[in-house]
Amino acid sequence: MLFKSDKFKAQWDTWGYYHNKTYYLYYLITEDSPGEGFGVAVSTDGVHWDDHGWAIKASDKMKRYLGSGAVWKSLDFEDSGRFICNYSEYREDEYGKNTQNIYFAWSIDLINWTKYGDDYVFSVDERFYERYGRWDNVFSLPRPDGGFWGVWVGTPKGKNDLEGGIAFGYSGDGLKWHAIKAGQITPDAKEAGGLWRFGDKFYGMFGSPQKGIMSYISDSIDGPYQASEKNAILLSAGHSYFPRYLETPEEILVVHHSMSGRRHIGKENRAVTYVAPLKRAEVDNEGVLRFKYWKGNEALKGSPIEIKDQKATPEMTLLTDFQDFTKGLIVEGTMETPAKLFVQADNISYVLNVDENGCMTIEQFAPFGGFAKEIQSVNREYSFPPSVNFRLLLRRGMLEFYLDDEFMECCTLQCPDCKNIRIGIMGDESKKGLSNIKAWAMFL
Repeated sequence: MLFKSDKFKAQWDTWGYYHNKTYYLYYLITEDSPGEGFGVAVSTDGVHWDDHGWAIKASDKMKRYLGSGAVWKSLDFEDSGRFICNYSEYREDEYGKNTQNIYFAWSIDLINWTKYGDDYVFSVDERFYERYGRWDNVFSLPRPDGGFWGVWVGTPKGKNDLEGGIAFGYSGDGLKWHAIKAGQITPDAKEAGGLWRFGDKFYGMFGSPQKGIMSYISDSIDGPYQASEKNAILLSAGHSYFPRYLETPEEILVVHHSMSGRRHIGKENRAVTYVAPLKRAEVDNEGVLRFKYWKGNEALKGSPIEIKDQKATPEMTLLTDFQDFTKGLIVEGTMETPAKLFVQADNISYVLNVDENGCMTIEQFAPFGGFAKEIQSVNREYSFPPSVNFRLLLRRGMLEFYLDDEFMECCTLQCPDCKNIRIGIMGDESKKGLSNIKAWAMFL
């Protein structure tokens, strides 16, 4: 919703790093394949990004694609001033088959990167993982007794689907990594987004192809991991993907991308995605991982927009005139639940059905009064008071919604070419409980 590089036609996975009051955003470049390299953008507020383009390009030995990574400080940072990143490449092995290996690079400024080359290569540990399975994108977190723990995509031994799985390991210096056997992941997961320790438990954000990104919990780094009993689906499939934790001095944030609904037809048919607004990661008093609205996103608010009080039909009150959907719109206010918010993009209409128990569905209506179809539903399993504050963010065919700063969902509205957007509220008593309505054009 917020950032897409103008230097490339398509991007996918994103990850970030925070250092010296500056945010560094890395994005996988996917114009012609699942990955040709990654770029970097820089921000002082986490909202407005200065794009520097290429950070790492695939080598001449790469056969299939270059995979994502993460960034951490070298353990000798005080002396060397070096940061480390990892990435993967498929290369041909001695048997003429493509196998994925993890490689490393270093940087002083987090923008310009130098590859370590083949001197530091982390190959599949065939004791625990399949040689020709996935082996990709290490995400590190601090290890209490020094060094790092890590999670990455690795195909456990004996797994039939070689295109995914979760692997774990550790490193004493951030360059030489050692795999350990993974415990059971229930239900099975295909990709590892991120892992963090909150209190005495580990919270994994792992990808399930059918459901999206799910929250998994374990008492130990290597598992077993069980999907959370509440709020299990963090991001719904087909709308957003690949969240990574982003540590700052004050809080743990989450960075991920959202699908715009647009496709780039190059050598392959690739999704066009945008970096989503950063979110705050928090574990509640029930031990449930939840995403929250991040206060830094207040920097998104640009020029105020006049609020309407126009009865469009007996069942609907419009809150805004049509606004520039490509520029973006933010609407906030207070309402009573259950409620139905109305969104119109050009001649396509949507209704957000929200109740007091954390359930939300989004229905799309075809132009000129066609039948409704549900395009998304979520249950956050959270009890809201009768009167709640809402935040609605819309831009370029994408939507984000919050209740009392609890993240509800991202949604790809499948209307990337729509130019205009307006907001209303539905119901016979559509104004009941509605107050403090404000709106802004996005400042990007």
